[in-house]
Amino acid sequence: MHIRPATPADLDRVHAIYTYHLVHGTGSWEYEPPDRAAMASRYEAVVAGGYPYLVAEESGEVLGYTYASAFRPRIGYRFTCEDSIYVAPDVQRRGIARALLTELIARCTGIGLRQMLAVIGDSENAASIGLHRALGFTLQADVAGLGWKFARSLGWVLMQRPLATAPLPPPVLDIRPEDPASASAQALLWGLTAELLSMDGDRGENGKGAVTLGDLRAPESVFLVARLDDQPAGCGALRPLEPGVGEVKRMYTTPWARGRGVAGAVLAALEEHAQARGYSALRLETGDRQVAANRVYARAGYRRIPCYGQYAARSWSQCYEKRLG
Repeated sequence: MHIRPATPADLDRVHAIYTYHLVHGTGSWEYEPPDRAAMASRYEAVVAGGYPYLVAEESGEVLGYTYASAFRPRIGYRFTCEDSIYVAPDVQRRGIARALLTELIARCTGIGLRQMLAVIGDSENAASIGLHRALGFTLQADVAGLGWKFARSLGWVLMQRPLATAPLPPPVLDIRPEDPASASAQALLWGLTAELLSMDGDRGENGKGAVTLGDLRAPESVFLVARLDDQPAGCGALRPLEPGVGEVKRMYTTPWARGRGVAGAVLAALEEHAQARGYSALRLETGDRQVAANRVYARAGYRRIPCYGQYAARSWSQCYEKRLG
């Protein structure tokens, strides 16, 4: 017996094996067999996603198949996969399923997946539950009454096995200009507003920083969004204040991303944009209760100055300036 990656030429046999199990078993909760074209589309989706799709072959005949697929489509699940496995009815109890699943585990581990889940239709599927348990899966859930097939209610078993354990690479930080009206930007600005209200609402702070959406838009201004590991993690804006001087506004880092250098990187990127616009200095205002923000500005070379403009009348405002170039 040889285990190898499936090819389109295997799909007639794969289709036949799946159809048999659909009609006779409770591992799949489909009622009508998909046609050959639908099976081909499912195969292509698995392969296009970078997941293994394997067959067990002997004397030129496919005896069974297995594949991994995304457990859920959202990106946060990208290191978790789900296995599926089917063996022809006339060759069962020959160790084919075990050999297939063992190879699938190895290949999924090799491509960096970190968890494999088995979603087993029918809580009474002792053979599948036993196979997965023998290969290191542990029971996580056994939920009754989720399905209906063969005129009876079916339970649903979830089993889990860890795969790769090597540390993940550090998350990549990407900072780019973005329309402040975008969904991500609005969510970040909402987070900043809520945080400022919680800090200084008792002082009359409305959390909006005395700026409108138009104040943050190009071409006069630039609004940056930082993404860490492809997730919105922070923002900051630069707008003109007076000839040769720009003002930093709406600096914010999401709580989960703090302590990872996001704020400092956004500030540095804003300084680059300021220099490109010919500014010789940047100014900004923050509050005395924003201790972490004050530390970021001090570390970045900003020095305290008397408060300017509308901030001069606010006893809690703290203003900073940095000469550029």
